[in-house]
Amino acid sequence: MRVNSDAAFADDMNRLIAALPASLVPTSTDLLDALEFSEDEEAELQDLFTAGVALIDDHQYTAANRIFESAVQLDPYDGEFWLRLGEAHWGAKRLDEAVAAFARCTTLEPDNTLAWDLSAYVYREQSRFEAALAAWDHVLQIDPSEWDALLSRASTLHSLGRMEEADEAEEKAQEVRRQLRRQRREEGG
Repeated sequence: MRVNSDAAFADDMNRLIAALPASLVPTSTDLLDALEFSEDEEAELQDLFTAGVALIDDHQYTAANRIFESAVQLDPYDGEFWLRLGEAHWGAKRLDEAVAAFARCTTLEPDNTLAWDLSAYVYREQSRFEAALAAWDHVLQIDPSEWDALLSRASTLHSLGRMEEADEAEEKAQEVRRQLRRQRREEGG
């Protein structure tokens, strides 16, 4: 069953990326040829990023969308810009566009657990529980100690009425959390 979920998830991601405006999707797949910027351009990109994050923090999602859409046009290979664009879309309740931006981020940065995690939350908001589970499975493949993803996965399984799996996932989440606490205590934190 999981293979089918992963395949459906990948098909969904490809469909959503294809739905993005052509100007937002880089045509080159060779990241080694990524754009190089002058110091002034780097400063402009950093200013865009800072301003966009501040707008997200202030819940001004439409303005943040404009900022990050400009940023991904200037540097379509920066996964962090795509991540923040996804956050801005999510805040503006443009859920399909949020998932597409998170998908672009994970294409550029496959180990970005935050992008996978946020896409799972958006899927859950859309009541697309199987897609949410597949995204949380990716988080857990990258970092099995992500207890929040384990707990969110358990909650999603519960929403689907898959109680035995939900109980197992919650038990695993609590065990991971205990291990993390133990580890912090041993490290003196």
